[in-house]
Amino acid sequence: MLVNQQNGSRRARLGQRSIRRGKGGVGGFTLVEVALAVIVLLVGLLALSASAVRVQGLARAARERMAAQNALRAKAEEVRSISRAGLSDPLGWGIHVSNAVGALATFPVEGLTNVPGQASVGTVRLITDETLSDADLGVELGLPRDLDGDGLASNNAVSATARLLPVVLEVRWTSQWGQQRVTQGLWILGY
Repeated sequence: MLVNQQNGSRRARLGQRSIRRGKGGVGGFTLVEVALAVIVLLVGLLALSASAVRVQGLARAARERMAAQNALRAKAEEVRSISRAGLSDPLGWGIHVSNAVGALATFPVEGLTNVPGQASVGTVRLITDETLSDADLGVELGLPRDLDGDGLASNNAVSATARLLPVVLEVRWTSQWGQQRVTQGLWILGY
């Protein structure tokens, strides 16, 4: 029994020694480890905040582009409406369309900023020159083309006799990435 008591007291002393060693500074983090962990966390937070800023910028760009496209759709419908109304004009379809679309030459788009030097964000161009090409207009419409039905594509002023007219709608604005542009071409018919 004496041996057992000695073993038990020895174990108790060994246990006390290991407890003392644990409290004596063997465990825990050093100042270098803590500083390194803080640096890693800061780098992660900076990357996360940069990503959040980029996502907000992309969302704003998407909203701006959507506003421009919606404005173009609305203006295209307005031009088509003018074209339909011109079919019953006794002065002629081409003259009616030229006069009415000329009044729509520029239009604002809510939420978009004008390009410096431009009066408005949106423009409407009615093309009455058969000799212009797609390269001249900056949009693919299949020009030059006979617009007045005379069999030739050589007249540079067909507004009075036109039966078919191309229209170029464009929205240009300034964003945080510089100047942006959305263009849409459409045809209106005087039949």
